[in-house]
Amino acid sequence: MNTPKPSLEIEFPTKWLFFAGGIVVFLLLTWTVGTMRSSQRKDIVIRERNEALYKARVEIERLNFENNDLKAKTAAVMSFHEGQLENTYPNLKKISEGVNSVNKDYVVSYSFVLNEYGQKNVEVVLRNDTSAPISPYVKFNFLSLEGIPTATATIGPWLFDEIKPGETRVERDVVNFTRGPAVYLDLIIKK
Repeated sequence: MNTPKPSLEIEFPTKWLFFAGGIVVFLLLTWTVGTMRSSQRKDIVIRERNEALYKARVEIERLNFENNDLKAKTAAVMSFHEGQLENTYPNLKKISEGVNSVNKDYVVSYSFVLNEYGQKNVEVVLRNDTSAPISPYVKFNFLSLEGIPTATATIGPWLFDEIKPGETRVERDVVNFTRGPAVYLDLIIKK
């Protein structure tokens, strides 16, 4: 009698096993490639950022160089320009903010102030250090950056009043700048 031998093989759908294994391998490969790609993307982003920073630094250095070059050229032109203005106006002075010291003859200083009507005034401090009374005459010719007269102000001449010896006075005159702000002053003092 032939009896069937028991089989040691377990029947299992091998097709499904290969299919499931293939899916697992595919998912692992996809995850690995995705991880590699995101790591590569990070590297690319970092590299691009570093390149942009380098380009920005190079551009800043170039602009600083150009700026310094322009400053030097501007200083040379302004020096030449001021020299030309000094030939035309021998008493030329550059105006600064606040009190501008003169200390010439009887003029001590001048500054700009606003009067009660909001108008700009030139305020002049006059002092008589001599032993005789004086009748001052001071003319302010204000010039723009280009040397164009933009305003004038006059203190004096006084016909019926004088500054006594040792006396200090403060005088004001309204200034209307017609051709831009004043940068230079040509000061004329008559004795």
